[in-house]
Amino acid sequence: MRIDTLSHAILFSGEEGCGALPQALSLAKYILCTQKGTAEAENIIRKLQFRSFEGGSRVMLIWLPERMNISASNKLLKILEEPSPGTYFLLVSHRPDQLLSTIRSRCMHIQVPPKERRPVSAQSYATLQNLLDLCFSGKPSEILDWAEEMASRGRESQKAFLMDSLQILRQYYMIFLGVPQLAYLDKPEENAATRYATRMGDLFFQKIYQRLNTAQEQLERNVNARPLFCSLAFDFFLSLQR
Repeated sequence: MRIDTLSHAILFSGEEGCGALPQALSLAKYILCTQKGTAEAENIIRKLQFRSFEGGSRVMLIWLPERMNISASNKLLKILEEPSPGTYFLLVSHRPDQLLSTIRSRCMHIQVPPKERRPVSAQSYATLQNLLDLCFSGKPSEILDWAEEMASRGRESQKAFLMDSLQILRQYYMIFLGVPQLAYLDKPEENAATRYATRMGDLFFQKIYQRLNTAQEQLERNVNARPLFCSLAFDFFLSLQR
């Protein structure tokens, strides 16, 4: 696992029963496991509660942080602002909108789709991967064409693409971290996703997750789709430049 690139705070959010908690627990096991190749970690609860005496990582998993009172929330914020080296915070929330905005802004946000949600469409995969290909190949004029095509789609199609993109990038992020089994893809899909995930960086995921969430909110407010997708496309382009 690429622990050195892992964000020190990750917020898993989703409806109750969506599987956000098991995903966070699985990631915690990988962080704490001394034999990364086995994905086996004994006494994980003990390791979460006590100090690491072997110089390894520590993980604090916080379930339903939105239920904390304001005093506890402010103390958590202070810890997230000044994290100790090798310490990771995994937050699992059903109502992230009830968290302090300052806490949300300091977390890598991963939205876990509800179990009954339809699978990501092949069109969304193709559309997002087309944008990524254009970004990697450095073709700004064709990126503009991509944005124009997206702007011409119906509003519901645009919303579906943004939602699907969040799910696709969650899959890529799990592969990027070295835990592809948490992407829940079959082998051919995993191989295709790996081609993109390995060319991304942690800062890209953090920025683009936030950008896609913002774009969703803007669409709900019926902003003009053309500048929205043009800005989004070039944020992808700039975030992928190294």
